[in-house]
Amino acid sequence: MHTPCLIAPHFSGLIHFGATDSDTNPGTLESSSGQRVNFAGGHVEVSTPESFLIDSDLIIVADTRLHNEREVQTLLALDRRVSPAELLAHAYRQWGEGLSKYLSGEFVYVIWDRKADQLVVSRDRFGFKTLYYDYQPDSHFAFANRISYLPTFKASSDSIDHVKVKNFLLPETSYRSFEDRTFYRNVKAALPAHNLTIQAGEKAQHCYWKVDPARYRSISREEEYIELFRDYFTDSVRKSTAGFDSVGAHLSGGIDSSSVACVAHQLAGPIATFYINPELPSTDESQFVRVVREKIQSRHFEGHPASDVYGSVALLSRLFDRPEHFPLPSGFHFAAADQIQLAGCDVVLTGHDGDSVVGHGSELIQAYRDAENWPALKQTINQYAEQRDLSHLDPGWLQMPASEKQKRYAQHYLNGELWSLLKKKDLGKFLKTARALSFEYGYSYQNFLNSGFEKMTSRLKFPTPGNILTPEFAATFEHGEACMNADSLFDELSADYTDQFREITNKSYVDATEQLRHIGLHYGHHYAHPFFDEKLVELSLAIPERIKFGDGKGRDTIRRALKDILPQEILNRGNKTSFSEYGLLSFQILHLQTKSIFNNGHLLWDFVDKKKFDKVVEIVFNTAIPLRQKSRYYSLASKALFLGVWLEEMKSHEKN
Repeated sequence: MHTPCLIAPHFSGLIHFGATDSDTNPGTLESSSGQRVNFAGGHVEVSTPESFLIDSDLIIVADTRLHNEREVQTLLALDRRVSPAELLAHAYRQWGEGLSKYLSGEFVYVIWDRKADQLVVSRDRFGFKTLYYDYQPDSHFAFANRISYLPTFKASSDSIDHVKVKNFLLPETSYRSFEDRTFYRNVKAALPAHNLTIQAGEKAQHCYWKVDPARYRSISREEEYIELFRDYFTDSVRKSTAGFDSVGAHLSGGIDSSSVACVAHQLAGPIATFYINPELPSTDESQFVRVVREKIQSRHFEGHPASDVYGSVALLSRLFDRPEHFPLPSGFHFAAADQIQLAGCDVVLTGHDGDSVVGHGSELIQAYRDAENWPALKQTINQYAEQRDLSHLDPGWLQMPASEKQKRYAQHYLNGELWSLLKKKDLGKFLKTARALSFEYGYSYQNFLNSGFEKMTSRLKFPTPGNILTPEFAATFEHGEACMNADSLFDELSADYTDQFREITNKSYVDATEQLRHIGLHYGHHYAHPFFDEKLVELSLAIPERIKFGDGKGRDTIRRALKDILPQEILNRGNKTSFSEYGLLSFQILHLQTKSIFNNGHLLWDFVDKKKFDKVVEIVFNTAIPLRQKSRYYSLASKALFLGVWLEEMKSHEKN
């Protein structure tokens, strides 16, 4: 088992409003875990002195890893290198609360301007760094990089935010923006890409990141987009590895992790790579992992997810101060972290969110459909069907001849389009579209009726699970405490870019970034995510869908940009491995491990309807039901078990 980092980087503080003494000589206490500084009106505890500054006007706590530190120093006309907190002090005096738009990289900070009686809190654009706070007007502002480090925090069942639990248990049907609500009442999370200001008891949030893909409109050549993407991506990997001694990279065999590993090798020399193998035929990526590690000659480490699923989920609940939230539980990440510790890496790069940032070009199909460009739509659908892995439509998809794939996918897509028009009760457009499809595809009303019958039969056989909340819990806690979200990111963004940008910045990706952050703090290494780079994101939004779509495989931007770096086997991949089987197996193990713990009187059943839950479990364990029909069920039921494990951990904490 792993050895946790002895002194995990941390900070926390408490500011009491209304203190009048402007003591500039605070008392400092050294301890084995860092430094505690007491000042008039509060205290701060930091693991590194460079993270803290106090003078006659300002109190600053910062956790930063800036990618443009030198540029900021130049803008501020500083002729020497200063500590992170001192740099922010200069920046604040120069730019005020607008300073974050000049910063690039990873950062959170708290600035208490005692002269202006103003508190400013800010977090980087992607949520790399974490900051939680408890603000009570006219009383105090407590903050920390972990919820459990908050000076005012005490975990108990009474402190649970029921609205957050309710949202957690409900199925997600669309991308949702990150919000400041946490699983605890009175505890908020700082929003990525936002400033929080508190002055004279008034609290306000302001988004400082304004994305402007239109700046690339002057580009006329496809190759210019590709060259810029290569330059930006390479620069992002360079910034992610700068200043570290031993570089590692997750390597799953997919195009994202392979791209990161190959570029990191090109820039940093020999690196270590890490592959977690569940040893299931459906998840085996070893052939793709092998060609990458052989090409870059990495020090390669392979691990396996721990069989104790409960232990992994419980540990994550303690580190993250919230329930696990992904159907693929954290045993995967802990297994990788064990290998990372063995390799001695201080930074590990991931391919996190490469899919969303690069883009698949799939919107091209809908663009042709909306324009009623039927010949182009037909060609694009055929390319898509031939190149993509659509095994969710048929388990034998990869063995089908190209003509059969094209026919099957065209019917699937066109059926969906016509049913959508019918639901909207747009009969005129329905008839017009059906006539066009009949002419272009030979599509008939019989195809449509057959699809309706199949859809009805499937829904009767495998009804879509609604929710598993108890009726009492579902009927209450509609609103709870007011919360703020990050929707202001999209206020001035053209609708042409909104969907992709919502996907890139959605709460699940921020949650995953935060989760890895806490795991890294526990183990003593740093995670970096090169696809999360503001210049790369802005460019990717601007790249036309036809370039992303390519010959139908999608993600053609990165394939073309790295064609001289990636192995041919990776460049040719049009499919992506599904971890549904491992997710199902993990749920089944966790259910068996918790069956005796979550008895009839357990707090979990105040939130989750046990009868509904048991029906879902019955489907999940039914071997006669195909795996592809089970994923939505075990995803729903997994969250219930994750919630139960978190509640169990909270109960243990209360006893102590």
